[in-house]
Amino acid sequence: GFEHLQVQRIAGTYRALIDSMKSMSPAGQDAHIALLTPGPYNETYFEHAYLARQLGITLVQGEDLTVRDNHVFLKTLTGLQQVDVIFRHMTGEWCDPLDLRGDSVLGVAGLVQAARAGNVSVINALGAGLLDGGAFTALMPEAAKALIGEELLLPTVKTWWCGNPHDREHVLSNLEGLSLRPAFRGSPRAVLPSTLSSKEMDRVRQAIAAKPWEWMAQMPEQFSTVPVWNNGDLTAQPMMIRVFAVAAPDKTWHVMAGGLVRVAEHPNLLAVGRLQSGGGGSKDLWVLARNENSATVIDTRTTKAKVKLVRGNRDLPSRVADNMFWLGRYLERADAKTRLLRAALLGLEDALDQGEMKIARRHVGTLTRLGLAVPKGAMEESPSRLPKALIEFHLTRQEESLAMQVERLTRVAANLRDRLSIDTWRVIQHMRDQIESSRPKARPLREDVIGWLNSLILIIEAANGLSMENMTRGPLWQFLDSGRRIERAIFIVDSVGGALTDCDTEEQVPMELMLDIADSVMTYRSRYLAAPRLSGVLDLLLCDESNPRSLGFQLAALFDHMNSLAAQNADGFFRPEQKLMTVLCGIVRTMDVDILAAPIHDEGFHDAERLLESLRSRLWEVSEIISREYFTHAQWRLPTQPIDYLP
Repeated sequence: GFEHLQVQRIAGTYRALIDSMKSMSPAGQDAHIALLTPGPYNETYFEHAYLARQLGITLVQGEDLTVRDNHVFLKTLTGLQQVDVIFRHMTGEWCDPLDLRGDSVLGVAGLVQAARAGNVSVINALGAGLLDGGAFTALMPEAAKALIGEELLLPTVKTWWCGNPHDREHVLSNLEGLSLRPAFRGSPRAVLPSTLSSKEMDRVRQAIAAKPWEWMAQMPEQFSTVPVWNNGDLTAQPMMIRVFAVAAPDKTWHVMAGGLVRVAEHPNLLAVGRLQSGGGGSKDLWVLARNENSATVIDTRTTKAKVKLVRGNRDLPSRVADNMFWLGRYLERADAKTRLLRAALLGLEDALDQGEMKIARRHVGTLTRLGLAVPKGAMEESPSRLPKALIEFHLTRQEESLAMQVERLTRVAANLRDRLSIDTWRVIQHMRDQIESSRPKARPLREDVIGWLNSLILIIEAANGLSMENMTRGPLWQFLDSGRRIERAIFIVDSVGGALTDCDTEEQVPMELMLDIADSVMTYRSRYLAAPRLSGVLDLLLCDESNPRSLGFQLAALFDHMNSLAAQNADGFFRPEQKLMTVLCGIVRTMDVDILAAPIHDEGFHDAERLLESLRSRLWEVSEIISREYFTHAQWRLPTQPIDYLP
């Protein structure tokens, strides 16, 4: 295995790259470096996230940056942070909608002017892609002689650029024996003339004559091959090696002890020609050490100046905080929908086994009031068909389905790839795979679906546990947990309110179901040693701050988070979210559950329902205030009119 091979380490290249980038900034070792990526929908986004993590720099998208007075700033929770160096991994023409492509929504308006003013260093400078064009391959031997007075140590493939009249004449005269490739990015696709018909050859000649600068030709060479596992067989595919070098501050070059092998999709030269434009696959290139010691010596850290200690994230973008907030919310939504679906299937199974069709239908109706999403028209069908209908609905991407919540969760997590630990990412991927591999199939409920839902709940709890145990208690975690607490609080209010709806007496309230969904059955039984009573259930689910599944617990945690976040911009006054959380906590802490648990004659639990509806409205208001204050930074004020929170 890899551990037993004496493979040279490449960490030294990363350190040389960081040192080189810092040397290009007036800020020196204190330079703020950002890696600019097109975003998670780019095919190489994973590489961008991995590289940013390895280098310890900030991964940003265009919307995270702004230009003020020809300086580039990162928009963070605490204000604007100046960016000194941008490591560009975005196609140049998309980088600035003002000076380059006006239809770009990926770039940073004003970046070109900031770079021209010398206020930000752009690594992979704008326009550097020109040198990556194949046309320069034809000029490389002469360029080496002119610039450094030396011959190339590694000869290039014999190349002709059609923009040169002499080369164009040679290409047109020997077209059948050459391989045509685009001279620059965005030019025509590669062509192998020997495979073309006479009419196609004529069209190629006309294309070269019309725009000769877009074409280059190479002499076919016998390329090396590597074994590739393809459709169950090992095949020999042509390959090319791409190596990397970093310019050090002392004007020397640091060559990576490794590289990237680009593998053709098909065993022909045309496919190899496409590799430089992104075609084919890839493999890692390892370089073995000459002796046992050199494999590790390369990775030894050099002694540097004493590190400047910091705590917390000084460059947390508002976009990242927003995504983290919604990651917490979608995690909680997936958990709630899984528990509701499990309760529905278990109750249906018991009722159908006993032939109680009315009880089965009533059970699903009750869970619908508690928040279970049911496919349209399902309640009019035979109760025996309800289990299959519920499973099919929640395992397909439909609005309010379990699969849709997991899909949204995965999408948000993709935007946070560089902020999530590897274990957390694996858990989220496992959650998605569980949904994808469990598309509607005819299976026994008890033996398969219920067990699958139990496993899914464990996966969701594993994600929550990783965030609780592994994340530092900074703003990133606070927004994640705030999203979870708001979503769980809303679910508790909705489920309790739904349970009380249309109930005239305490006996009609599905208290066992409420406790089961809130995972609080054992807690209630250990306290009261008797059948559930409504006042005890309401106290446990609404007011008891020691119960992590209660409304009071969520509000207390939210209050702490809002205070911690506001402390970063403390001016001695309560912020809007703090004021609203003070009111909400006060309502729940002074709530008299005995009064709420007593039904009003001919009105049921109207007072309790009014109070829960008011709490629900205020919880959504908290969510909106967090978005305005921390994510969109919009100006807004709380209503000046007094609000009647109590019934």
